[in-house]
Amino acid sequence: SVPKWLEPALEAVGKSPEEVSEALASAEVESQRMTLGLAILWRDLTRGMPLAAREVLGDGSEPLTASESKRAERVKAEFWPALSFFFIFQATFPFTPLFLPIVFKFVGKEKVVPSQLDPTKDRRLDLLKRVKENSEAEDQNNTSN
Repeated sequence: SVPKWLEPALEAVGKSPEEVSEALASAEVESQRMTLGLAILWRDLTRGMPLAAREVLGDGSEPLTASESKRAERVKAEFWPALSFFFIFQATFPFTPLFLPIVFKFVGKEKVVPSQLDPTKDRRLDLLKRVKENSEAEDQNNTSN
């Protein structure tokens, strides 16, 4: 919730303190999701880029296995959205979650947001979020005992 001292100022400009609190809570959730999604994206890129390079350059080493080829294909498909997202993220941090809806009015979401940041396309994001929440709950239980 917003601090009590801020409520009169919000009301003076026609904003409900509850509405602002909800917007801030929503931005916090989106920021946490983005942090986890970026971790997944970074892992995918660091593991997949060397494989994609090997596949494209054909460096004479052994051919990629099926799983390596799948990772290489994923990285090649996600490279441009990831690059676009990193540029937007760098230019708008820490307001990226608030800025992205404006970008989506001009550019399709699929061209800007890698699948690792979209829970409808990549279930690892929600799985990682649940694991993190469970871990934090266990930590709280351990410290309270």
